[in-house]
Amino acid sequence: MGPTRSLTSFVIEGDTGPDLTVLTEPAAEGAISVEIGWQGSWAHVAEAAEALRGRRVSGKAVLRVAR
Repeated sequence: MGPTRSLTSFVIEGDTGPDLTVLTEPAAEGAISVEIGWQGSWAHVAEAAEALRGRRVSGKAVLRVAR
């Protein structure tokens, strides 16, 4: 059947500023990359979740949130 896979969600509480800086600076410089397999509006969260659950997305799903 293939290797075991999982879909994991999590919530980060507290001050994440310093941790995010450690990740965003190298990403902005092109030193690290993240595979994005799906992008869309927050209004399409159900579509994103279904694509992830159905293993139709390789990489991360990114939801755009309007200000």
